Amino acid sequence: MIKYIIIFISLPTMVFSYFNTEELENLKKGEFIIRERKIPQRPWPEVTVYKFIRAYPLTAISLLSDYEKQTNYIKNLKKAKIVKFIKKNHSHVDFEMKIPFPLKDSVYRTGNVIDFLGSELYRLSWYQVSSNTTRESKGFALFVPFYNGTLLKYRSYIYPKSSLAGLFKGNFVKTLVRDVKSIVSYIEAKKSDKKLLGKEIFRLIKATGRD
Repeated sequence: MIKYIIIFISLPTMVFSYFNTEELENLKKGEFIIRERKIPQRPWPEVTVYKFIRAYPLTAISLLSDYEKQTNYIKNLKKAKIVKFIKKNHSHVDFEMKIPFPLKDSVYRTGNVIDFLGSELYRLSWYQVSSNTTRESKGFALFVPFYNGTLLKYRSYIYPKSSLAGLFKGNFVKTLVRDVKSIVSYIEAKKSDKKLLGKEIFRLIKATGRD
């Protein structure tokens, strides 16, 4: 039991230790912090985006994990359909994304896992099941309590199949930041929709076994 308490208490502290005082103040103001990690022999880096959300962690993950509504706010996302559940908190989702020429549109399936980590910490992680455009894709969204709201830590790693992918590295990072901005805007816009939020929170609580 002591082991788990240490993990739950130390995770927010560990996340905040990544920032200096100026960066923490910038986060509170709503600014982005973007960090890239180069992956050897891969055209695109692993990218981590940090952003403050003016909503509580449970609210934020409940709205984001309604996968089929993502077409309403993620630009160029043409399809999002849950196709099966592995467990209550583990599902497979089919997506289709319009990709700028000369790359072809991406049709892919991801496995998505929702975890309650304790102390109001939540994580939504995903991995590639299949894809016509990428060899590997994975990431997570971590929701950490932060100044009466949430610090979102959003990480994405994509290994594209196209030999031209290296030319589009800058566009990949720009698009990822744009999508995180859309996610945050959607969450903040819908957090007061009591009917929608009540349904989403109920689903999330059941999925994480907290009912």
